[in-house]
Parts: sequence; structure tokens; C-alpha cells
Amino acid sequence: MNWRSIYLLSIPFRILLVFELSYIHPDEHFQSLEVLCNYFLGYSTNLPWEFSPETPSRSFGPLLLLYGPSIIAGKWFSLPPLSIYFICKLQLCLLTELVTHWCLYKLMATKKERIKAVYLNSLSYITLVYQSHTFSNSVETLIVLLCLAIINELKIEHRTSYSTIIWLAFLITFGVFNRITFLAWLLIPSYHLLPYFFSNFKALILFILFGLLFSYGFIATDTLLFNSSQWLLTPINNLLYNLNNDNLAVHGLDSRLKHVLVNIPTMLGPGLLLFSRKHVNSLPFFSLVSGVCLLSVFPHQELRFLMPAIPLLSCCFDVQPRFSKYLLKAFIAFNVIMSIVMGVFHQGGVVPALNELHSIGYCPSTTVQVWWRTYKPPSYFLELSNQTVRFTNKDQDSKDELLKGDIIDAMGMRLEDLSVLLSKIDRPIKLITPVGSSLLLEGMLSETWTYFYHIDLDHLENFAFGIGVYDVIN
Repeated sequence: MNWRSIYLLSIPFRILLVFELSYIHPDEHFQSLEVLCNYFLGYSTNLPWEFSPETPSRSFGPLLLLYGPSIIAGKWFSLPPLSIYFICKLQLCLLTELVTHWCLYKLMATKKERIKAVYLNSLSYITLVYQSHTFSNSVETLIVLLCLAIINELKIEHRTSYSTIIWLAFLITFGVFNRITFLAWLLIPSYHLLPYFFSNFKALILFILFGLLFSYGFIATDTLLFNSSQWLLTPINNLLYNLNNDNLAVHGLDSRLKHVLVNIPTMLGPGLLLFSRKHVNSLPFFSLVSGVCLLSVFPHQELRFLMPAIPLLSCCFDVQPRFSKYLLKAFIAFNVIMSIVMGVFHQGGVVPALNELHSIGYCPSTTVQVWWRTYKPPSYFLELSNQTVRFTNKDQDSKDELLKGDIIDAMGMRLEDLSVLLSKIDRPIKLITPVGSSLLLEGMLSETWTYFYHIDLDHLENFAFGIGVYDVIN
């Protein structure tokens, strides 16, 4: 099968994965639709600390610009939360396809290099799966590429329209308010802006003025929505939080070499061997080094933080040597497998379970949900409007407080502690847990619903496909 056929097959494969319900990380829900559905659809949701008025550390601006139209359409047409979620995922998928193709064509000098970069980027499971999930990192990848395309244009042509400068000011402002770490990817490439601005002072003034204007728009939006009496600079709050290692310890501290030694090899698999030194003087390589090195300073390092690295690395690969065809086949096989694991099965039953609870008319005042050995449930799928819902979880609440929850996230609680928790709850209980873990509570549960396409990679000792909703037998 030739490369054109493989590329064309990747397009419907990517769209098919959009409508799968895998769950990669809680932030894909809790830093996007969980927040917007609370503020603009009136759902009772579990707001993350970043969007609490007491600790405002994330901006509403990028969310409103990106997902606001989908939320408004959902409200106008009375769409269920699952449909809104699919619309947002499809939107990200299409934006990724358009933006990455256009930017990679702008960044690469020859037709052959452009085709190679687009082709390899399109085959990556990060592009196929992660980029269509509602991460701020998905958006960051697109903004990084757009900024690099403009910087490359200024580097080559030295003259451009003022509208391009205004777009650059907007993109950088948007990127900062989306993720403060966005600047890491542009630190070294921005060196190429200096000759242009030194020779065109009017463009520099225009860039600064519009940067301030766009920043004011984001700041005013956050100040209004957080109902603050002071001007809010959420990116600064987020940066100060992440500079404190005690805060990062709550999320888990990693070796500063994790990005280089673990995350990049996990993202690329055999593709790591396609890297070529002949691209080390290119703008994508400078951006890659800039981003990876600066993000490695922080001791909390998740794979998704490096999502912008995939299109940049695709520009630095070489498929010319003879043995590359075997590497390419291994690279394709690796990405197909990872796309299925991460795009279909990984925590893939959490959202369907919520949809099932929504369809049976779950009422928090009469029944308690207990989620065990799953990711945190994004409650906007339950569409709980005009109801008071108490959310509790094992790590943030005492044992007594945990019992008061309507939706309890028991996380990876020990079996003995879970049994005690279930015995003390005085209302009917719906336990949602992987099928393999449910076998540990044999005799205590009555199965009401199961879903096959779910795996729990955090408790491999009880591995089994599937997740279930169970009534707890008193």
C-alpha cells in the first residue's frame, strides 16, 4: 500500500475516533466543558480549583472563543451534553487538519519536505486521538504552529502587511491566556522577530498596542466572569502556582528528564529513529528545543504537555535511507495500536456510564453515585439543572465529609476502605467501576449495565475489559 492510500485512510480513521468516547485525562473535561456548562447552561457541575473565584488560574477567554458557539448552539437547539461534546471534538479535529496542513506547508521549503511533514504528523496517534480531545494542549499546538508560520514569513520576506502583525499579536495573547507555557515554544524562534521589528518600528508599536488591547479583552472577561473586585491576570496566577513545588507535589513530582527519556519515546515509538540532524537549523527544531528544554525545568511532566512537539518533530524526520521503509511500517503499526488503546479503550466507559445514568433519570437527592477505580466523572453529561449536588473525593475530603457526597469519587481507594464507605451510606448506591474490580465485591453487587470498550491501566492486577453500573446490595 503506497503512502497516498495510507494518508487517505487516516482521514476517516481520525473522524471515526472523534466519535469514540475514550477519556485520556480529567483536564480534557474539567478545564473546558465542565466549566462552560456550569456557567452558561446552568448545569450543576464539579468546578475545578482553577475556575474557583477564590483561586482564579485559568482564563475563560479562549474557552469562550473556541467552544462558546457550540455551547450557544446546544442551548438554542436543546442538544444533549453528549452531542455538544461531539461537536467540540469534531471542531478540533477539523481545525487540526486545516491548521497543521497550512502551517507545515508554510514552514517547509520544498514540496517533498512539506508532504513528508504532513504525512508523518497525520499518522501520529497524538494527532489522530489527542488533538481532537478538548485539552488546552490541543489548542496550544495549533497556536504554536500559526505563530511559527508567521515568524517564518517575517524571517524570509522581511516585509508583510500590518494585518499579519495584528494576527500575531492576537495569537500570542490567545496562546498565553490559553496556557502560560505556550511561550516556551516561541522563546528561541522569537529571536527571528528582532531584525524585522528593528527595521520596522511602526510594526513593533502596532504589535505592542494590539497585544495590550487583546490582553485587556481577556482580562476584562475573566474579571467579569469571576466576579472579581480587582483586575485578574489568570496566566500570572497560574505561573505563580506552578513555580511552587509544594503545589506541583499535589499533582505528582517527576524527574526533570521524564520528558526526554519517557514522554517523547512514548509519543514517537519507532518514529524516534526517523529523526535527522540535517534539520537542526530549522525553525521547527528551534521551537522543539525551546519548548522541551523549558518545560523540563518544571518537575511535573505529563505527556500531553509535549503535544506541540509532534508536528515540529514531523518536520525533522527523514525517510530517505533504505531501512526507513521498515521503520515507517513499524511507526504506522505503533500508531494504529496506540490510537485504538488511547482513542477507544482508555477509560472509554466513563462517559457512556454517565450517559446511561442520565438516560435512566438519575436523581442525586435519592441515589448516591460512587465511582471507584475510574477517572473523575465529568458531571455535565448528567445534565443536572436546578439541583444541588454535592461532589466529594477521597483525596480532598475527610471520611465523614466523603459520606455526605451525592457523587463520590473514591478514586483508587483500598478495597477495605471502600467496603466501609459503602456500608455507611444510608441511601441507595450506584457503584460505577471496571468489571475486573467489581469481581472483588462479589455478592455485594447487582449488575444493571455494562460496557465493553473500557480498560483501566492503573490497576492491571485486576485487568478485564469493560465497566459496569451496579446496585449495591445492603
